[in-house]
Amino acid sequence: MFDSKINKGYKVTIPIELVEELGIKENDKISLKINEQGNMEIIPRKKTLNDIKGMISDENMDSLKDTAKAGRGEKI
Repeated sequence: MFDSKINKGYKVTIPIELVEELGIKENDKISLKINEQGNMEIIPRKKTLNDIKGMISDENMDSLKDTAKAGRGEKI
């Protein structure tokens, strides 16, 4: 078991041991849920097609600039 603290703004730091064990990377999304025993579970979410849908539009597209933006996770 690992302890963490609720910080200002209700932010929680996930201990590095859990980050490594779950394979969480910076900017990954996680889901939180309460299980049947009343404990909170952290569920790592990898990007899916729904997460990237709409990032690229086809109007006035500059493929080199837009590829660079998409690589940084920016909307195009």
